[in-house]
Amino acid sequence: MATFKVTEKDSQAWTTWVAHRAMQAVGMDTLVYGPRFLRPAKTAAAQPVGSPELDIPLARMRGCTVEHRVVHDFHVYDILPSKAAASDQSGPKKKLMYFAGGGFQMPASPAHWVFCAELVNKLPNTTAVMVSYPLAPANSAPNVYHLVQKVYLALLAESKDKQETVILGGDSAGGNLSIGLPTSTLKEDSKALCPAIILTISPAVETTHDNPDIKLIEPFDPMLTQAYCKNASKLWRGEWPCEDPRLSVLYADLAPVAARGTHLIGVVGKYDCLAPDDMLFVERTKQAGLSSEWLIWDKQMHCFPLAFTFGFPEAIEAKDWIIKKINDQF
Repeated sequence: MATFKVTEKDSQAWTTWVAHRAMQAVGMDTLVYGPRFLRPAKTAAAQPVGSPELDIPLARMRGCTVEHRVVHDFHVYDILPSKAAASDQSGPKKKLMYFAGGGFQMPASPAHWVFCAELVNKLPNTTAVMVSYPLAPANSAPNVYHLVQKVYLALLAESKDKQETVILGGDSAGGNLSIGLPTSTLKEDSKALCPAIILTISPAVETTHDNPDIKLIEPFDPMLTQAYCKNASKLWRGEWPCEDPRLSVLYADLAPVAARGTHLIGVVGKYDCLAPDDMLFVERTKQAGLSSEWLIWDKQMHCFPLAFTFGFPEAIEAKDWIIKKINDQF
């Protein structure tokens, strides 16, 4: 029988409250696409056609090493554990395949790299691969989605050969891909490889962003606006219709993923313009019989677990919750 569990919290430390107010005071027009700690070195306008090569913040990688390679013309980055973490080889080999968020326009930021490094060092016998996927506005889903699927399936096949259990992870736009890739590839081929675990953080699950509850949340969201979300989705969507389940994964068929025994681990902060549709997706996982566990935290911002390095108590607790829930599957 499929597991479905929701853990709800509503605390907000004073340091988090101050950070939210400061971010709102500075304004999105100054921060461009989000708080400075989430901004990558390269801007959206600088992104090329195809997979961009990423900047690696080696000084912040917490002892991990990073190896760059190319798979089907995509830049991918293997994140390997420190010697201390690598000495713990207990349990099955695990591979975190990660797609970083950034409004489908920005590459992985230092926060994404540090988050992946933390999971690699804290999860026994684990490595990660950061996938650099093509970004808007130079690229759009109709032109590149099949290429992202190709790389995703190639990395799954690689892990199968190595007897690695795959955790497919992503946040925001990357969270969209962490759901859309398995659902779309299984729709096209019922025998396609599938991850054992999906980790999705504040995923973008719907591309119109017309949910009326977004307007109620927007005054409390320190990062996103409804207008920004609409524009980001429009640039990535291209000529595909809004309801295409590869884009609006809220409408994707989850039953084939559930039938594979995949377990979903999800986190939603409710001070987030994406939260109203995320809450609909939480219910969809239950209805589809997809084994899933969710952490729903009121008064927390978009992708808040990635802010753990700044000492926000809720971010640290959410990051540790993710690690525990992954470990519980082994």
